[in-house]
Amino acid sequence: MTKKPVELSDDGELSQPVAYDEKPKRKRGESWWTRHLSMPFPVALIILVIVVIAIAVITTVGIIYVTAINPTPTDTSIFVDLSTQVAFSAPSPTPMGSCSAYPPEDGERIVYVNRADSMVYILNPATGNRCRLMRLLSDPALAFSPNGERIAFIAHGALEIIQVDSQSSAMMTVGYDANGLPPAWSPNGSQIAIVTLPDSYIHLVSANRPERIPNEQGTGSRGRFPAWSPDGTRIAYQNIDGYLYIMERDLSGRRVTNSDTRESFPSWSPDGTQILFARADENGNYSQIYTVNPDDPQQEHQLIAENIPDIRNVEWISVDRFAYQSSNQLHTRLFPPNEGSNEDTVILEGVSAFDWWTPPQ
Repeated sequence: MTKKPVELSDDGELSQPVAYDEKPKRKRGESWWTRHLSMPFPVALIILVIVVIAIAVITTVGIIYVTAINPTPTDTSIFVDLSTQVAFSAPSPTPMGSCSAYPPEDGERIVYVNRADSMVYILNPATGNRCRLMRLLSDPALAFSPNGERIAFIAHGALEIIQVDSQSSAMMTVGYDANGLPPAWSPNGSQIAIVTLPDSYIHLVSANRPERIPNEQGTGSRGRFPAWSPDGTRIAYQNIDGYLYIMERDLSGRRVTNSDTRESFPSWSPDGTQILFARADENGNYSQIYTVNPDDPQQEHQLIAENIPDIRNVEWISVDRFAYQSSNQLHTRLFPPNEGSNEDTVILEGVSAFDWWTPPQ
């Protein structure tokens, strides 16, 4: 259409409204697609279908790729009854050599964290055979169950229990940072003693039916590195002042040594009459290993080994033999006066933490 010229009145205003182009009318038989997209409707529909298919393919490929590089993490939010060995949450896949395909061999076993790859291994020291259990992002302490079939550890504020043969697991929330502090199984495997930080209270929890631990509940004893006596009636530990103590049946604690230096890493003899432990030197470094009779405070402590750099843990393995971690090495040594008691055997290099399991004696 033709616009009319704009005329102004004497006062400068429009004397008449501006005429705008009217919207052209749709022709008979002309579709909305043809009119606005300048293409036939069938062609536009085909293009739309192609775009939708392309988006679906790209999305599917992306999901497959992300899943491949980031496997779905283990869901351990549900606590399960470990005694039934059902309803375990499946752990993340492990590399070849998985312990799930490695039947336990007769004899002793060592579970340890390899510092180089943060992988947890189980080793048979007699045969040298080992398997990979899992990878950890931290270096927690580990503890075999009395039957050697489960392993407990604390990492990221949670106690986790792994069934070795199936690699199934259950987790319970601790509520405190307790990384690096080893849990301790009771001799019958029904309870686990753990230490929560920063209060350092020792808690006794069920190993068969994990439950959340209320922050305010503890045994009344404060310390670290708990170790059960073979009869399950007492727990040796390092108290918060750094000395060797025993928790009695009534959960009270009493000191069993009389030194002026720090003591740690208690481990009971198989018959429950002696405790093996490490003592610090004048520089505050754990470099000496002693034994003591907890029921005879007047007994002179027996020096077992000395001048060992940076002791991290000690364990009484058998009647005549003990193991210890010095820096990043795992050693064994015979008790005096056995022949060769001053000679070390290096079992492993690059160890962050370990636990040595022996069959019931």
